[in-house]
Amino acid sequence: MTNSNKYRMSFTTGGLFLNESIKIAKVYQKNQDWNKTKDRVFEDNLLQYSSKKTTQRVYREIQIRLRKLNDTQLQILITGDSKEQQIILWIAICKAYKFIGEFATEIIREKYLLMNYQLTQEDYMAFYNSKADWHEELDKLSYMTIQKQRQVVFRILQEAEILSSTNNILPIIPSIEMFKVIYKDDPKNISYLPISDMDIQELIKNAQ
Repeated sequence: MTNSNKYRMSFTTGGLFLNESIKIAKVYQKNQDWNKTKDRVFEDNLLQYSSKKTTQRVYREIQIRLRKLNDTQLQILITGDSKEQQIILWIAICKAYKFIGEFATEIIREKYLLMNYQLTQEDYMAFYNSKADWHEELDKLSYMTIQKQRQVVFRILQEAEILSSTNNILPIIPSIEMFKVIYKDDPKNISYLPISDMDIQELIKNAQ
């Protein structure tokens, strides 16, 4: 297995980071330079954390996600409504972390299509163990790290309103304009959402 196939498993910080992501996106939109963006975030303490270490950790996590978005998607993050912002950030996370993207496609969406709407911790662990058979980097993680990652993934899903507070999978049907933005970038993006094949075909037809 080559390094390019390895999972990035550093998502042990926070959740969706909606407000923080918008702040950083606005700064980047003005200067179009990630180094200058980082300097501004730290100089002005835009994230308003009490410790520099926390600011560094959160900024690093958000930057990994935002760099996966194109200019149009970043604009939606800045000016879109709350649902559009949630969708964009969720897709950014799925693109930044292949493990989460595959979990979204292979578990969450598949359960939704089967009308099995309850997402459980056991679902996550079964998925994790199946991937560990092929990815040695997963075998190296401690039990505490695995549990922390699971907690973070479920928190992100709830904050993105893909899961309810009781972990029921909620349907996500983007607007036509939103669909165009994410589908044109990469058709695979739509598979990160709990949406039926019928709804996808309807969106494709209406987007033409």
